[in-house]
Amino acid sequence: MGVNLSARDLSFVLDAVYKINTASDIASFARISFSTLCAAVPCIECVLTVLEDDYGIPRISSIHVWGGKTAYTEQFEHGDFSHDYFLLRMGLKPNSYAVRDTDLMAEPERLNLKIYKEIYEPQGHYYTLRLTLIREERLIGQFSFFRTKEQGDFSDHSLDICDAFAPHLALKLETLMHLGAKGCGRGDVPLQARFGLTAREEEVALFAASGLTDEDIGRQLFISVSTVKKHLYNAYAKMGVSNRLQLKMAVSEGES
Repeated sequence: MGVNLSARDLSFVLDAVYKINTASDIASFARISFSTLCAAVPCIECVLTVLEDDYGIPRISSIHVWGGKTAYTEQFEHGDFSHDYFLLRMGLKPNSYAVRDTDLMAEPERLNLKIYKEIYEPQGHYYTLRLTLIREERLIGQFSFFRTKEQGDFSDHSLDICDAFAPHLALKLETLMHLGAKGCGRGDVPLQARFGLTAREEEVALFAASGLTDEDIGRQLFISVSTVKKHLYNAYAKMGVSNRLQLKMAVSEGES
Protein backbone atom coordinates (compact mmCIF):
# COMPACT_ATOMS: atom_id res chain seq x y z
CA MET A 1 0.00 0.00 0.00
CA GLY A 2 2.94 2.30 0.52
CA VAL A 3 1.41 4.92 2.79
CA ASN A 4 2.65 4.96 6.38
CA LEU A 5 0.30 6.09 9.11
CA SER A 6 1.27 9.20 11.01
CA ALA A 7 1.44 9.46 14.78
CA ARG A 8 -1.87 11.29 14.62
CA ASP A 9 -3.44 8.43 12.64
CA LEU A 10 -2.19 5.83 15.11
CA SER A 11 -3.48 7.87 18.04
CA PHE A 12 -6.89 8.06 16.34
CA VAL A 13 -6.93 4.29 15.81
CA LEU A 14 -6.02 3.56 19.43
CA ASP A 15 -8.70 5.93 20.75
CA ALA A 16 -11.27 4.44 18.39
CA VAL A 17 -10.39 0.86 19.34
CA TYR A 18 -10.86 1.77 23.01
CA LYS A 19 -14.37 3.05 22.21
CA ILE A 20 -15.21 0.02 20.08
CA ASN A 21 -14.18 -2.29 22.91
CA THR A 22 -16.94 -0.80 25.08
CA ALA A 23 -19.55 -2.45 22.83
CA SER A 24 -21.66 -5.02 24.69
CA ASP A 25 -23.29 -6.67 21.66
CA ILE A 26 -22.96 -6.83 17.90
CA ALA A 27 -25.49 -4.03 17.32
CA SER A 28 -23.55 -1.58 19.50
CA PHE A 29 -20.29 -2.85 17.97
CA ALA A 30 -21.63 -1.95 14.53
CA ARG A 31 -22.88 1.46 15.66
CA ILE A 32 -19.61 2.49 17.36
CA SER A 33 -17.49 1.08 14.54
CA PHE A 34 -19.46 3.01 11.93
CA SER A 35 -19.06 6.30 13.80
CA THR A 36 -15.28 5.88 14.01
CA LEU A 37 -14.46 4.15 10.72
CA CYS A 38 -16.58 6.41 8.54
CA ALA A 39 -14.90 9.45 10.09
CA ALA A 40 -11.55 8.16 8.83
CA VAL A 41 -12.65 6.52 5.57
CA PRO A 42 -14.81 8.93 3.51
CA CYS A 43 -17.77 7.07 2.00
CA ILE A 44 -21.48 7.39 1.29
CA GLU A 45 -22.40 4.12 2.95
CA CYS A 46 -20.89 1.36 5.09
CA VAL A 47 -22.26 -2.13 5.67
CA LEU A 48 -21.19 -4.68 8.30
CA THR A 49 -21.99 -8.25 7.30
CA VAL A 50 -21.61 -10.75 10.14
CA LEU A 51 -20.95 -14.27 8.89
CA GLU A 52 -21.26 -17.79 10.21
CA ASP A 53 -19.57 -20.84 8.73
CA ASP A 54 -22.00 -23.19 6.96
CA TYR A 55 -19.99 -26.29 6.00
CA GLY A 56 -17.16 -24.19 4.63
CA ILE A 57 -19.37 -21.56 2.98
CA PRO A 58 -19.85 -18.16 4.69
CA ARG A 59 -23.51 -17.65 5.64
CA ILE A 60 -24.98 -14.27 6.55
CA SER A 61 -25.88 -14.06 10.24
CA SER A 62 -26.81 -10.37 10.36
CA ILE A 63 -26.38 -7.14 8.37
CA HIS A 64 -25.92 -3.65 9.79
CA VAL A 65 -26.01 -0.52 7.63
CA TRP A 66 -24.76 3.04 8.03
CA GLY A 67 -26.10 5.60 5.57
CA GLY A 68 -28.13 3.05 3.59
CA LYS A 69 -31.73 2.00 3.11
CA THR A 70 -33.70 -0.85 4.67
CA ALA A 71 -34.62 -2.12 1.19
CA TYR A 72 -30.92 -2.54 0.44
CA THR A 73 -30.44 -4.74 3.49
CA GLU A 74 -33.49 -6.88 2.76
CA GLN A 75 -32.54 -7.34 -0.89
CA PHE A 76 -29.01 -8.40 -0.05
CA GLU A 77 -29.98 -10.67 2.84
CA HIS A 78 -32.65 -12.54 0.88
CA GLY A 79 -30.91 -12.52 -2.49
CA ASP A 80 -28.87 -15.39 -3.86
CA PHE A 81 -25.33 -14.11 -3.31
CA SER A 82 -23.89 -17.27 -1.74
CA HIS A 83 -21.45 -17.45 -4.63
CA ASP A 84 -20.48 -13.78 -4.44
CA TYR A 85 -16.95 -13.64 -5.86
CA PHE A 86 -15.71 -11.04 -3.42
CA LEU A 87 -17.23 -12.65 -0.33
CA LEU A 88 -15.64 -16.00 -1.08
CA ARG A 89 -12.34 -14.45 -2.17
CA MET A 90 -12.08 -12.59 1.13
CA GLY A 91 -11.81 -15.80 3.14
CA LEU A 92 -8.76 -17.10 1.30
CA LYS A 93 -6.23 -15.29 3.50
CA PRO A 94 -5.31 -16.29 7.08
CA ASN A 95 -5.52 -12.82 8.64
CA SER A 96 -7.80 -9.78 8.54
CA TYR A 97 -7.03 -7.19 5.88
CA ALA A 98 -8.45 -4.44 3.67
CA VAL A 99 -8.68 -4.40 -0.13
CA ARG A 100 -10.35 -2.45 -2.92
CA ASP A 101 -12.54 -4.29 -5.43
CA THR A 102 -10.60 -2.55 -8.18
CA ASP A 103 -7.45 -4.31 -6.93
CA LEU A 104 -9.15 -7.69 -7.32
CA MET A 105 -10.92 -7.39 -10.66
CA ALA A 106 -10.82 -5.28 -13.82
CA GLU A 107 -13.62 -2.74 -14.22
CA PRO A 108 -15.71 -4.29 -17.03
CA GLU A 109 -15.84 -7.69 -15.33
CA ARG A 110 -16.43 -6.19 -11.89
CA LEU A 111 -19.35 -4.02 -13.00
CA ASN A 112 -21.06 -6.99 -14.68
CA LEU A 113 -21.19 -9.07 -11.50
CA LYS A 114 -24.69 -9.83 -10.21
CA ILE A 115 -24.03 -8.13 -6.88
CA TYR A 116 -22.91 -4.93 -8.64
CA LYS A 117 -25.78 -4.85 -11.11
CA GLU A 118 -28.57 -5.74 -8.67
CA ILE A 119 -27.34 -4.25 -5.40
CA TYR A 120 -24.57 -1.69 -5.85
CA GLU A 121 -25.50 0.08 -9.09
CA PRO A 122 -29.08 1.05 -8.04
CA GLN A 123 -27.60 2.62 -4.89
CA GLY A 124 -25.00 4.61 -6.82
CA HIS A 125 -22.15 2.50 -5.46
CA TYR A 126 -19.28 2.44 -7.93
CA TYR A 127 -16.19 1.86 -5.76
CA THR A 128 -15.93 -0.56 -2.84
CA LEU A 129 -13.36 -1.06 -0.09
CA ARG A 130 -13.71 -4.21 2.00
CA LEU A 131 -12.34 -4.61 5.52
CA THR A 132 -12.38 -8.35 6.02
CA LEU A 133 -12.44 -9.80 9.55
CA ILE A 134 -10.76 -13.19 9.94
CA ARG A 135 -10.01 -15.14 13.11
CA GLU A 136 -8.05 -18.39 13.07
CA GLU A 137 -8.38 -18.53 9.26
CA ARG A 138 -12.17 -18.25 9.52
CA LEU A 139 -14.09 -15.43 7.83
CA ILE A 140 -16.43 -13.96 10.48
CA GLY A 141 -17.39 -10.57 9.06
CA GLN A 142 -16.78 -7.79 6.60
CA PHE A 143 -17.13 -4.02 6.55
CA SER A 144 -17.92 -2.77 3.04
CA PHE A 145 -17.38 0.93 2.31
CA PHE A 146 -18.92 2.51 -0.80
CA ARG A 147 -18.16 5.59 -2.90
CA THR A 148 -19.76 7.04 -6.04
CA LYS A 149 -18.02 7.26 -9.40
CA GLU A 150 -17.72 11.02 -8.95
CA GLN A 151 -15.97 10.61 -5.59
CA GLY A 152 -13.31 8.37 -7.07
CA ASP A 153 -11.73 5.22 -5.67
CA PHE A 154 -10.53 4.75 -2.08
CA SER A 155 -7.05 5.99 -1.29
CA ASP A 156 -4.05 4.03 -0.06
CA HIS A 157 -4.38 5.96 3.19
CA SER A 158 -7.89 4.55 3.69
CA LEU A 159 -6.50 1.05 3.13
CA ASP A 160 -3.79 1.62 5.73
CA ILE A 161 -6.30 2.95 8.26
CA CYS A 162 -8.51 -0.11 7.76
CA ASP A 163 -5.54 -2.47 8.02
CA ALA A 164 -4.66 -0.89 11.37
CA PHE A 165 -8.21 -1.47 12.64
CA ALA A 166 -8.54 -4.98 11.19
CA PRO A 167 -7.11 -7.27 13.94
CA HIS A 168 -8.83 -5.31 16.74
CA LEU A 169 -12.22 -5.39 15.03
CA ALA A 170 -11.90 -9.10 14.27
CA LEU A 171 -11.04 -9.96 17.86
CA LYS A 172 -13.90 -7.86 19.26
CA LEU A 173 -16.45 -9.29 16.83
CA GLU A 174 -15.35 -12.85 17.58
CA THR A 175 -15.66 -12.14 21.30
CA LEU A 176 -19.19 -10.79 20.93
CA MET A 177 -20.17 -13.74 18.74
CA HIS A 178 -18.89 -16.12 21.43
CA LEU A 179 -20.64 -14.28 24.24
CA GLY A 180 -23.86 -14.21 22.27
CA ALA A 181 -23.75 -17.94 21.58
CA LYS A 182 -25.71 -20.40 23.68
CA GLY A 183 -23.69 -21.50 26.65
CA CYS A 184 -21.36 -18.51 26.60
CA GLY A 185 -23.63 -15.63 27.46
CA ARG A 186 -23.83 -13.56 30.61
CA GLY A 187 -26.77 -15.53 31.95
CA ASP A 188 -29.76 -14.43 33.98
CA VAL A 189 -27.73 -14.06 37.20
CA PRO A 190 -24.45 -12.11 36.96
CA LEU A 191 -21.33 -13.88 38.16
CA GLN A 192 -20.75 -11.02 40.57
CA ALA A 193 -23.98 -11.89 42.37
CA ARG A 194 -23.54 -15.66 42.17
CA PHE A 195 -19.91 -15.92 43.19
CA GLY A 196 -18.89 -12.54 44.58
CA LEU A 197 -16.63 -11.70 41.63
CA THR A 198 -15.50 -8.17 40.98
CA ALA A 199 -16.64 -6.53 37.74
CA ARG A 200 -13.22 -7.10 36.14
CA GLU A 201 -13.04 -10.72 37.33
CA GLU A 202 -16.45 -11.37 35.79
CA GLU A 203 -15.36 -9.78 32.52
CA VAL A 204 -12.20 -11.89 32.33
CA ALA A 205 -14.08 -15.05 33.33
CA LEU A 206 -16.69 -14.55 30.61
CA PHE A 207 -14.06 -13.95 27.98
CA ALA A 208 -12.18 -17.08 29.10
CA ALA A 209 -15.41 -19.12 29.06
CA SER A 210 -16.05 -17.94 25.50
CA GLY A 211 -12.79 -19.54 24.39
CA LEU A 212 -10.39 -16.59 24.26
CA THR A 213 -6.77 -17.10 25.29
CA ASP A 214 -5.11 -15.05 28.02
CA GLU A 215 -3.28 -13.09 25.32
CA ASP A 216 -6.53 -12.31 23.48
CA ILE A 217 -8.23 -11.21 26.69
CA GLY A 218 -5.30 -8.94 27.49
CA ARG A 219 -5.47 -7.30 24.07
CA GLN A 220 -9.23 -6.95 24.35
CA LEU A 221 -9.13 -5.28 27.78
CA PHE A 222 -5.80 -3.45 27.33
CA ILE A 223 -4.24 -5.21 30.31
CA SER A 224 -1.16 -7.42 30.64
CA VAL A 225 -1.29 -11.21 30.45
CA SER A 226 -0.10 -11.40 34.06
CA THR A 227 -3.07 -9.23 35.11
CA VAL A 228 -5.41 -11.49 33.16
CA LYS A 229 -3.97 -14.52 34.96
CA LYS A 230 -4.39 -12.81 38.32
CA HIS A 231 -8.07 -12.03 37.70
CA LEU A 232 -8.67 -15.53 36.35
CA TYR A 233 -6.96 -17.09 39.39
CA ASN A 234 -9.23 -15.09 41.71
CA ALA A 235 -12.31 -16.00 39.66
CA TYR A 236 -11.41 -19.71 39.74
CA ALA A 237 -11.03 -19.63 43.52
CA LYS A 238 -14.35 -17.87 44.10
CA MET A 239 -16.23 -20.07 41.61
CA GLY A 240 -14.70 -23.34 42.84
CA VAL A 241 -13.29 -24.34 39.44
CA SER A 242 -9.79 -25.20 38.30
CA ASN A 243 -9.85 -25.04 34.49
CA ARG A 244 -11.62 -23.41 31.54
CA LEU A 245 -13.97 -26.34 30.93
CA GLN A 246 -15.26 -26.18 34.49
CA LEU A 247 -15.45 -22.40 34.17
CA LYS A 248 -17.61 -22.64 31.05
CA MET A 249 -19.90 -25.13 32.78
CA ALA A 250 -20.25 -22.85 35.80
CA VAL A 251 -21.11 -19.89 33.56
CA SER A 252 -23.69 -21.97 31.67
CA GLU A 253 -25.42 -23.09 34.87
CA GLY A 254 -26.61 -19.54 35.49
CA GLU A 255 -28.47 -19.35 32.18
CA SER A 256 -32.15 -19.94 31.73
